[in-house]
Amino acid sequence: MQCKVSHDSNVPYTIAWYFGTKKLESRIGGRVQILNDNTLQIRQARNTDVGLYTCEVISPGGNETRSAKLNVIELPHPPANVKVDLLNTLPKTVNISWSNGFDGNSPITNYIVQKRTVPSSDGYVESLIPWVTAKTNISGTQRYAILSNLKPASSYQFRMSAVNGVGEGNPSKETEVITLPPE
Repeated sequence: MQCKVSHDSNVPYTIAWYFGTKKLESRIGGRVQILNDNTLQIRQARNTDVGLYTCEVISPGGNETRSAKLNVIELPHPPANVKVDLLNTLPKTVNISWSNGFDGNSPITNYIVQKRTVPSSDGYVESLIPWVTAKTNISGTQRYAILSNLKPASSYQFRMSAVNGVGEGNPSKETEVITLPPE
């Protein structure tokens, strides 16, 4: 963020930067620095940097302030509490539900469901079993998805990811293994 000053060369002035009401100090090599030209530089901005920044010019000729709000937009966090339930009324169909994770300061546009078929014999899930995208067009306002046409007598795991204006976030923790009944 720049703080440019037009002034008479005979009138001295100083510039101070504030984050909210806290005065910022520049540390050499720090993540937040005030450069020689009074530009405020924030490297690797993160959520804790979101807020109001104010540049204050102090001089015998008068004082002035200007402020700017910084928003950090990032990938969304994974959906939380992802659960899967068998729908008894519809064979080979499951209902996946979840709650919101942090949206990354950008609205969630859609959710993606991935599934993988797992061996049902020993209860051990091999981490090398690949994930397959099952559904991508789930509305960003929805909190459940119905997946049908699964194989009877097969065991599955599911996971979710959220998509915002930045892109697709990391997937959630996988669900417990669910085994569909035979037909």
